[in-house]
Amino acid sequence: MAIRKQLPAVTVAIPAYNCAGTLQRAIDSVLAQTHGDFELLIVDDGSKDGTAEILARQSDPRIRVLRHDRNQGEGGARNTCFRAASHPWLAFLDSDDEWFPGKLRVQLEALAGLREECCVVLVPYELYNLDNGRRETICETAAGEGGDWLRYFLDQCGVGAGTTMLASKASFERAGSYDARLLRRTDHDWLLRFAAKGGTIVQLEGAPLARVYFTAKSRPEAIQKSTEMFLEKHQALFAAQPPAVARRARATLLFQVAEICEVNRRHFEWLKTMGRCFRLDPGRTIIEVMGRVHRAAGRPLSRWRGFKPLAGE
Repeated sequence: MAIRKQLPAVTVAIPAYNCAGTLQRAIDSVLAQTHGDFELLIVDDGSKDGTAEILARQSDPRIRVLRHDRNQGEGGARNTCFRAASHPWLAFLDSDDEWFPGKLRVQLEALAGLREECCVVLVPYELYNLDNGRRETICETAAGEGGDWLRYFLDQCGVGAGTTMLASKASFERAGSYDARLLRRTDHDWLLRFAAKGGTIVQLEGAPLARVYFTAKSRPEAIQKSTEMFLEKHQALFAAQPPAVARRARATLLFQVAEICEVNRRHFEWLKTMGRCFRLDPGRTIIEVMGRVHRAAGRPLSRWRGFKPLAGE
């Protein structure tokens, strides 16, 4: 009889900032996992609401709470988890999202057929739009780019990456830590760097294994600033692509910013950003402007990629 290989232990990381309304749901979804060999690290990133009280009530011995005296942002909180992790695999969960019970086990079982230790495993997730109550299943795939994850991550990254990703410690040794300067696109930036350094990315298919809660109503200035930093930081990667691909990728990132400006009624910023899009990709910009009427009528932002408001905003 074949001996079933024991699944590895995992460090689960939850950055927590002013998330008293959703944190217990996230914690409960981790404790309900069918794979129970994990430690749960929760970083209280300088919260000023009832987050600390919720953490004080936790009694499961697998939970360990870390605290920042001042807010260091999502990237800084995740870096703290990485440095404190006891196990070779890390799984991240945003404090306002939740996992379905089999999430960790499915990802870990997928590792059995892989020889590569420096890898990331992503899973499909359910995107729950808090603005209109609609749900859709998202599955990242680089198939449209011929399996080229580097080209895929140049201009897109699902909002669920921070909740669905399982990564080895070796992956962080290769790509480096999270960029704590970024208020948004934290996962996007890290995954692009990982892909650029030849890291292995595995996207599982099937039913969603997490639920990601999303609203487009956020701080446009944080999204704008992070996108500008992202474009500047990775300009060498853009320059290495064929010109048409690079222009399309830059335009796609700016279209995302324009959509958020539109939802938040920043009409001047929307117009200015669309002007930049037109210079990069005029044909698509015209189509986007024509589609604005449909968005105003309540069409879901199903093409939206790259960032979501942080819990506590």
